[in-house]
Amino acid sequence: MSMAQGKLNSVRRVTAILLAALCLGGGVSWGQSAKLDKQQKENSKQANKLWDKIRELNGEQNSVQEVIAKIDQQISAKNKQIDGIQTQLDEAETKRKQSEDEKIQLETKVSEHKLRLSERARTLYMQGELSYVDVMFNVADFGELVDRMFFVQTILEQDQQIVTDTKAAQVELQQKVTAIGFQIEEIEKIKLSLEEEKKNLERLSEDQRSVNLAIEQDKKVYLKEIRELEETNKRIMKELAAIASNKSASFSGEWKGSFKKPCSGTITSPYGYRIHPIYKTKRMHTGVDIGAPKGTAIRASGDGKVIVAKYYGGYGNTVIIDHGNNRTTLYGHMSKFSCKEGQEVKQGDKIGEVGSTGTSTGNHCHFEVRIKGEPIDPTKSM
Repeated sequence: MSMAQGKLNSVRRVTAILLAALCLGGGVSWGQSAKLDKQQKENSKQANKLWDKIRELNGEQNSVQEVIAKIDQQISAKNKQIDGIQTQLDEAETKRKQSEDEKIQLETKVSEHKLRLSERARTLYMQGELSYVDVMFNVADFGELVDRMFFVQTILEQDQQIVTDTKAAQVELQQKVTAIGFQIEEIEKIKLSLEEEKKNLERLSEDQRSVNLAIEQDKKVYLKEIRELEETNKRIMKELAAIASNKSASFSGEWKGSFKKPCSGTITSPYGYRIHPIYKTKRMHTGVDIGAPKGTAIRASGDGKVIVAKYYGGYGNTVIIDHGNNRTTLYGHMSKFSCKEGQEVKQGDKIGEVGSTGTSTGNHCHFEVRIKGEPIDPTKSM
């Protein structure tokens, strides 16, 4: 059983005990009442201080979690930047590989053209004068001789130009490869810088998560202390219930008609199971919460006698009215009382003001209707 469920069951049991004691009477001395009241108030005061600390820790935790969320967003952004830089690096590496392949191809071409040019030059050199004699005997006239000599010279010049152009392209490619190399170095520096920034963010995130964990541990310690105080108050409330039964009898009138809504405002949390706003666990909400500004008047939902007007555990400042015929109403989290125990009230009489005492996250009136100690949906009785 969770702490929240245990606390809820404790409140239910105490409420039933109180109502039963008021009807059956008890044997506790009246002289103990003031002492028990004082002890209960001191315990409640201490519990309230612990709740204040928990609320403060909740605020710190929210801030830490916001920081963690922002850091996580920054880490995600860094990952995208690193992915983008890696893509640029991959593309640059591909270009460098292509350029190096082209450079090798050009080197091969230069070698081939040089070989061809040297072979032609060697052939002409080895033929020597014989070549000219052969040309002289085989040409029809001097004009044809000149044409042949010009043709040979042109071929040699073209081969030489091809070698020259290919070497120039080779130099240009080498410059391109070098430039790509510099570009890759710069990209790698940027990538390393981004990865270092990411590591710093991850360390910062880890530190904040450690802070968040420490806050959680502190909250658990405070909640344990609160539970112990509430267990003590539960025993005190049982004794006070017995004392209350000796002080005054229950309401002798007969309950009639329906109950009226105790204060103006909107129902912010209905009757039934819900996720508790503080404990964050699923639990039964035994009444309805009526949201209203602090100080808004809370009025009796029906004729009856005030049997409780005091700080009442998680309900905070609470008034319980006995309407007779085993029907009671409860009004919790008041900022102040406008009635006292033993006082008879009429429907519509002011009994207190809206507040946020006890286990509460904001100003509202927690309103319950019970028959024989068991809660029912208040909206069905109004």
